[in-house]
Amino acid sequence: MGKIEVIEKNAGKKISYEMDGNTLWIGDAIAMKLQRLQTDDVVKKDICADKDGNLVFGLGENYVAQVEIPPREYDYIAGEPDGDGKPTTEKVQKSFDVSRCTLTLWSIEEVYINE
Repeated sequence: MGKIEVIEKNAGKKISYEMDGNTLWIGDAIAMKLQRLQTDDVVKKDICADKDGNLVFGLGENYVAQVEIPPREYDYIAGEPDGDGKPTTEKVQKSFDVSRCTLTLWSIEEVYINE
């Protein structure tokens, strides 16, 4: 299993984060099971601090982090012939790879975080 790609958008202190398998923890408040969030499209989750310093999904007072999860990938393998004897293919989802995910972090130096 790989590591999540981390991008620091600007200089300064960033929120703490930790990977536990395919679960990403942001600070002490938010846990995301990245594999569960993956769809057939790119998924982006914004994590912000609200005016009270609480971490929230979506837009708040200040950006803290953004997680980008790429779309599922598939292999196509030969399947059993259909009723007319014509060849078929089966769509098989590839294993989740956390190293294809990106965590972007913003400075929280000027931001109150209620931790």
